[in-house]
Amino acid sequence: MTREMNWFCETLLHEFGLLVESKEISTEGYEHYHEEVDEALIKAEILTDLPNPLLYETLAYETEENEWLGIIGMHPVSRKWLLQVILLNGKQVFTNKTQEE
Repeated sequence: MTREMNWFCETLLHEFGLLVESKEISTEGYEHYHEEVDEALIKAEILTDLPNPLLYETLAYETEENEWLGIIGMHPVSRKWLLQVILLNGKQVFTNKTQEE
C-alpha cells in the first residue's frame, strides 16, 4: 500500500468511521497550476501560499450511496505533502495544510 493510499484509508477510518480496503480505491496523479484547479475541489484561497504548480494524487472510493475523493497536494520537486483534502459527494469535508519536512 502506498503512503498516499494509507493516509486516505486511515483518514476515512479515523475521521468518518469508514473501513476501506486499498483494493477498493482508484488513484490518479497529475500536475496542475493553481488556475487549472477546479474550485469545486479546492478553493483558490487555500492554494495562495503554495508552490505553483503542485503535484496532485487523487484517491477515489465509491459506494452505491457515496463518492469519496481524497486529494494530496505535493511540492513539484521534493514531493513533500503540502495539502490534504477529502470530499464527500463533491463537498469538502476535510482540509489540512501540512508543513511536512
